[in-house]
Amino acid sequence: MFRKFRTSMMIRNAIDSCPDGICFATSGGRPILANKTINPVCYELTGHTVINADSMWRELTELAIPKEAESPAQDTVLCKLKGGSVWQFQKKRLTIDRSQITQYEASDITELYHYRNRLQENNICVSELHDRQRELLENIVQNNLDKELLRAKMRIHDNFGRLLIMTENVLTNKSSEMSESELFSTWEAVISDIKQPVEITRAEFEKATADLLKRTQVKLEQVMADKNITWDDIDELLVIGGSNRMPMVKKMLESLSGKQVKYKVDPDTAVAQGAAIFASTFEIDAESGQPRRDVRTSSAGGLANQITISDVTSQSLGVVLLGSQSNRKYNQVIIPHNSKIPTTCSQLAYTVVDNQTELLVQVTEGNDAELEFVKIVGESTLPIPAYPKGSPVEIIYAYDPDQIVTIEVIDKVANKSLGTFEVDRSSNMSAEKVALAAEIVGKTNVE
Repeated sequence: MFRKFRTSMMIRNAIDSCPDGICFATSGGRPILANKTINPVCYELTGHTVINADSMWRELTELAIPKEAESPAQDTVLCKLKGGSVWQFQKKRLTIDRSQITQYEASDITELYHYRNRLQENNICVSELHDRQRELLENIVQNNLDKELLRAKMRIHDNFGRLLIMTENVLTNKSSEMSESELFSTWEAVISDIKQPVEITRAEFEKATADLLKRTQVKLEQVMADKNITWDDIDELLVIGGSNRMPMVKKMLESLSGKQVKYKVDPDTAVAQGAAIFASTFEIDAESGQPRRDVRTSSAGGLANQITISDVTSQSLGVVLLGSQSNRKYNQVIIPHNSKIPTTCSQLAYTVVDNQTELLVQVTEGNDAELEFVKIVGESTLPIPAYPKGSPVEIIYAYDPDQIVTIEVIDKVANKSLGTFEVDRSSNMSAEKVALAAEIVGKTNVE
């Protein structure tokens, strides 16, 4: 008994010596062990120590710094104390001896937070400086073009003036220095001069389009970061689009990736070919013009069964929640953007007053926690039994391949459905637009 007590004290002393706050809790939220750091921090933020870890986490989420609430890491929140220090809270789920344990960590990241803010401010200044430099470059290029155009206009005006005088002299027999054939040749030379293209060097062209290439690079790096992949996860570079023929694009891709760009398909026609192949995977009804079945799901062989197409969500979908402590509405993302379709995600929510009988579910589009920066794309009011405040409900979003989102709300107290409704994504074409597009395509002749 003494050895067991001594071991427990050693574990507690070891956890208390950790500079970060640590708390272990059961799956129901009951604290098992908390060190001496986490309780004072939680008390300053919420007004009480860790009594129930799940309730504490909900309160911390509502008190999170707004700009950090939009982070895709749903198990991490940042909170600022009254003294100005910033703490990061993380939640991790562990399995110990087949028991589900939740570990909560609190770390003081004040210095890192302020450093990152200063870095963001510097990035903004650099971006503004880049914009000014680009504007200056555009003005210089435009001024040079204007000067070149003015010189061309003056040259054409002088040439036409002299040619008109020559033509008048030939037609009125005032001059025998030029024959009619020579006059025609002169006219052709002047007209040819008008059509003469402006030549620029490759260096000038690449300098004029450098900002476009930089934007392409930033977008590429952003997409890879969103998908949490590195260049080591890429087997080969297969490029499409006519601009990929530019040597500067090929050089940029190979410099970033360390891999060789391969032109296995024609960059100019690859998109059209892909659309045609995708269309070939559907069997179309001759009378209605609608897809009758997806042949990729049939037992027949051929190219269609070799095609795998993964669509993703273009925008995050969330729900409007009301903070129980702050009494402030905010957007909680349920389906992050770039999630593979079809997908199903859920979010727990809680009633905000005693004997609440209705639940307003507002579906949002956008990543931001602030409602003014997101769009409400659908809503429904569902009846709910009169439960005490804080009763849980589960909101389930199911996103299907036709971009229709089905929302279902589950009463977690009675473990039954409260109802469902659908939201048709705004990117879908209406039936009228589909009919008009079909009519236009039907009248198009392809040779």
